[in-house]
Amino acid sequence: MKRISVVILILAFFLAVTNTASAHNIQGYLFDATTGWVTYDDDSCAHRDTKDFAFHYSSLTVANKYEEYVYGGAALWGSLINFYESAASLSYITEDNDWTASNATTAYRNIPNPQTISWWIMTIHPKFSEDGRTYTDKVNTIAHEIGHAYGLDHVSSSSQIMYGSGSSTKTVTSKDRWGMKVVTQVHSHANGFTKSYSSYSSSKHKSRCTDCGAYILESHTYQWVYSASGHQQICSLCGRVNANNNHTYTYSSYNKYKHRAECSFCNYYILESHTFVSQGNQFVCSKCGYVTNDVINSDPTAPE
Repeated sequence: MKRISVVILILAFFLAVTNTASAHNIQGYLFDATTGWVTYDDDSCAHRDTKDFAFHYSSLTVANKYEEYVYGGAALWGSLINFYESAASLSYITEDNDWTASNATTAYRNIPNPQTISWWIMTIHPKFSEDGRTYTDKVNTIAHEIGHAYGLDHVSSSSQIMYGSGSSTKTVTSKDRWGMKVVTQVHSHANGFTKSYSSYSSSKHKSRCTDCGAYILESHTYQWVYSASGHQQICSLCGRVNANNNHTYTYSSYNKYKHRAECSFCNYYILESHTFVSQGNQFVCSKCGYVTNDVINSDPTAPE
């Protein structure tokens, strides 16, 4: 049975030495299965904040062994990132001698606003190069870890590059790409975004970006809608029905043929023919109380 080789990426997150006023904070983004991408912890949203990320290799040996896979992995993200080598960078790729490691892990540190990832360490275990793994497997592994370096976390779909376990069908999908656009601030909600809405609770709905799939929770905008069958309180954005009630009518005379039946709650009304009952020498409408000496069976002005 072949053993599955992996890379361990240890991310050391430190506050970027920049003017914090110029950085972006993506706190408040929420994610679900529809979104298809996740940032760290959901709450901290640690992220790179730019497409640029420089790195160096810890030694020439490491460079010679892994650079084709590193650049192959970066190429899978295409123009969404600028992942380049620089000897001056704090971020670096190294390897260790831990032959027992078999899973990819991510260690990171929550940073106060603006949660910018300043540098990282990618550690490649010896098994990465063994067990008959294909070039595609290795490149996918590096692409996955590059996603972590920029701030993307694991997702549940085995077809995506950010899936947490090995999968022969993994690739950089459109959802992975949208996640990368968010953590690099290529895509931002700072100036508003096109939304779609879905109900979340009796008080909130999901206001979802139709591009990247992230959402925020907003209060419903309930409005009363009236019809002959009753009145409903419906959110004008997501369509959630909060109340659905039959009309409760009160009656008042309208003319000798009809009375007005008006809902005491929503003021919806209809005109109905009187329902006369005999009381001595008079006839009285049982609903509105209109009194007449003659039974009136129909409204002569009504269309036949």
